[in-house]
Amino acid sequence: MVIHGQALLILGIPIWILIRSIIVYFNKRKGYRISLKRESLLFVFYVYVLCVISITLFPLYITDRHNVILSANLIPVVGTINGVVNSINDPYMRNYMIKFWVRNIGGNTVLLLPMGIFLPLIWSKFRRAGKVTLFAFLFSLTIEVLQLLSCYLGNMGRAFDIDDILLNTLGAFIGITLYTLYANKIHPKHKPEYEREEATQS
Repeated sequence: MVIHGQALLILGIPIWILIRSIIVYFNKRKGYRISLKRESLLFVFYVYVLCVISITLFPLYITDRHNVILSANLIPVVGTINGVVNSINDPYMRNYMIKFWVRNIGGNTVLLLPMGIFLPLIWSKFRRAGKVTLFAFLFSLTIEVLQLLSCYLGNMGRAFDIDDILLNTLGAFIGITLYTLYANKIHPKHKPEYEREEATQS
């Protein structure tokens, strides 16, 4: 049996809309102010997280195979460097493998870069690089562990790779750096508009 990532989006988005609608309804009844801009940001962030999960954990193959082969790279950087060097030295596979490593390194770096922007934009407690970096590290670690465990379902070809975690975390760090640069240097008086609205109304 194969479960595709589209199923996660098809089920996840309506569930989110239903749950948030209930939360907003009861919050309004209690007299809390509701920011449509913040709700929109939360929705976009939620869809982004679903897309990340869909890319990294799906398609999910569920079989009755009993021969489980686990693959894990626990030594940082060395494997990636060796792979790049071997690709360059192999005249037959050079072009293909260089493109593969560029996509692999670039893709893993970009994957969590938006998270480094969304987190401080939505929650003020994440406006420190350390908190965002730690959250991204734990999020990426969780994905890698789930990828490894999915092998027990017959999902062959998945592996735990410490380099993926480091690149994911680097991407989130770049994201929070860009946010901080915009908020503190380019636009020092910047504050999310929904926060300005709430401050004005209070």
